[in-house]
Amino acid sequence: MRPYTLDNMISKQLNTFQNAIQALVEQHRPAEAIDALRRKIAEAMPTRRDKATYASMLARLDTLDTNYTYLLNFLASGVADPGRENVYRSILAGILAVTEHLVVAERTADEHSAYCSTRRTLAMRPGPSIAAMLGQIADEPDRARAEQLRSDLFMRLWTQFPLPASDAEALAACFREQSADHATRSLAVSATMLGLLEQFDERRLAVLVDAYTADADLRIKAAAIISILIALWRFGSHPISAKMKARIDAAADTPGWHSHLKAAYLELIRARDTERINRKMRDEILPRMMNLRPDILEKINDGSIDPADIEGLQENPQWQDLLDKSGISDRLKELTEIQLEGGDVMMSTFAGLKQFPFFATISNWFLPFDPAHTAVADAAGQAGVLASLLNSAPTMCDNDKYSSMLAMATLPQAQRDMMAANFRGQEQNIAEAMRTIDAELEPEQFRRFLNIHTQNLNRFFKLSPHHADFADPFASTINLLNVPALSADFDDAELVAVVAEFYFKLGYYDDAFDMFSRLDTIAAPDAARYQKMGYCMEKTSRPGRAADLYRRAEIFDPESLWTLRRLAAVLRAAGQADEALEAYRRLAQKQPDDTRTALLLGYCLMEKGLYEEAIAQFYKVDFLDDKTHKAWRPLAWTLFLARDFDRADQYYRKILSDAPRSNDYLNMGHVALARADIREAVNFYRLAVDTSDARSLDLRSAFAADASALDAAGVDPLLPPLVADAVTRCR
Repeated sequence: MRPYTLDNMISKQLNTFQNAIQALVEQHRPAEAIDALRRKIAEAMPTRRDKATYASMLARLDTLDTNYTYLLNFLASGVADPGRENVYRSILAGILAVTEHLVVAERTADEHSAYCSTRRTLAMRPGPSIAAMLGQIADEPDRARAEQLRSDLFMRLWTQFPLPASDAEALAACFREQSADHATRSLAVSATMLGLLEQFDERRLAVLVDAYTADADLRIKAAAIISILIALWRFGSHPISAKMKARIDAAADTPGWHSHLKAAYLELIRARDTERINRKMRDEILPRMMNLRPDILEKINDGSIDPADIEGLQENPQWQDLLDKSGISDRLKELTEIQLEGGDVMMSTFAGLKQFPFFATISNWFLPFDPAHTAVADAAGQAGVLASLLNSAPTMCDNDKYSSMLAMATLPQAQRDMMAANFRGQEQNIAEAMRTIDAELEPEQFRRFLNIHTQNLNRFFKLSPHHADFADPFASTINLLNVPALSADFDDAELVAVVAEFYFKLGYYDDAFDMFSRLDTIAAPDAARYQKMGYCMEKTSRPGRAADLYRRAEIFDPESLWTLRRLAAVLRAAGQADEALEAYRRLAQKQPDDTRTALLLGYCLMEKGLYEEAIAQFYKVDFLDDKTHKAWRPLAWTLFLARDFDRADQYYRKILSDAPRSNDYLNMGHVALARADIREAVNFYRLAVDTSDARSLDLRSAFAADASALDAAGVDPLLPPLVADAVTRCR
């Protein structure tokens, strides 16, 4: 299935048609699929200029039809055919390939997306083959001309469909022999992936596999495996030929594949977290920092800080106090930890720096950073230290580095000189950073390259001027669990466990649960796993399922207080009061002096109507913790429910003497009403209304919510509506 729907009606019809053909293939009805394709091509062909393309599709269909007929004849004759499955798979793949070819041709004729517009433009001026273009770039001495040739290569490789076998072979040789420079090979990987995401093309997938297996450069390997995983997820249900399956299996057998797959998958999960990080920056940290600005200015203006003392401004402990009290310090610390783990905290920062003309060229979003690039060379030359600093910045992606250089080029010369002077003082730190990077072990380098490439991709799909023309693979979960070509990898307990824990840590509880469930089929039972699975269900509002899993965890670790506490909580949330009470009693036996357990047991007893036992628990909490008074409110309410109005009155008066809330006045009114003291009840209800937020308390709704309690207390049911009107009308 295509994960997106294009805007115009023709493309929607194509999308529907393509899904219908794929459904026929998945249902093993190739004859019907061939007939439907033949009718569609014959219908479209008379209206198109490029009739040769449509004729070639019909010829390909005839070949597939003939092959399928031969296969059926062999089957009907009872002749043994050991290659039947491979032939059948190739027929299914061929049907989908013709479908893809038809959809591309029809989209190119009618759509105005960047992909289709570029295809039409290039069709009007046919150029050299990919192999020839690679040779031209390698031989071009002029830097600006070489940059343009790389961009041309990118555009042709992105939009050429299907990729000719000769071009695929030329690219494979380029990666194998590293006959092109790093920038060219890197752009080739990105262009191949971008074209593959438009329409499935098995040769493109093969090129990406070749880039991973044949190229010795870890940066290329990182880009290739990220591209492979995105493509396999995008076309997870698309049949592939036996030859392609063998190539993927061969890649999986290469040294390092397993660790690379794990690292790449974690990077794709982390990329999904970028939007949450951006929201945290946009909605929490930046607004709070803006709110602090008046306080900081006040500190400066009251004479406690000399504005001329720059060092004092940087180190003033009063500012740190403001940050600590506002909660910003904790959030900044969290962001720092996220960044150290590879999280993308800079996307929102650089989003406003993607408006330069440089980024109007699609290929530039994927270009490795080079301070000698003609677009930034002038700025780099005037602040060479900055360029060196950016080169050594391990957490910045390439197009953020270009953004920094392009932004610097817009500054007045005086400011550029000042920045350059400041950066020169950092030369020793830069040299140390470079030494640290050079000393990285291969796994660390690979993870860093994965991080950089994924950030480049994420910025393109989110921030590019053309982003609306592309389906963003990071907009939803990239779940590799059910990708057939990777099924063997997810039979590995270690890999599944790492991915499950990563999802769990980031708070993607549905995905974490799926991974833990998969792990449960291939690994021995484990209490911690069932605890986490239960927690996932609890966090996604499925308390009944959570209870089942917590009970399973108890089987393997019966002494876990944490499990018992969560079990009691979810049973109570699921409305299983008897089972929850039993769990809280067990917990209280294990923790007789724990006030939190006693409080929760008291709540559960109160809800069951066991008021005397509940009151005993609340008294116990008040005795063990005589400072917080956290038992007063539930105790007062339970005394009211038990019709012990005198003691309920005593406790509510204590509560009202210590930071009362609107609800406390409401409950005190109930006590007065139950004691038939109407005048005092009206006064307390009036206080409840006056102290509620924006005086929003609706007494009639409050009386309705507490109707059963008032009835149990013996309150005449005619009184509440009369009292409500008395409160509002008799002032």
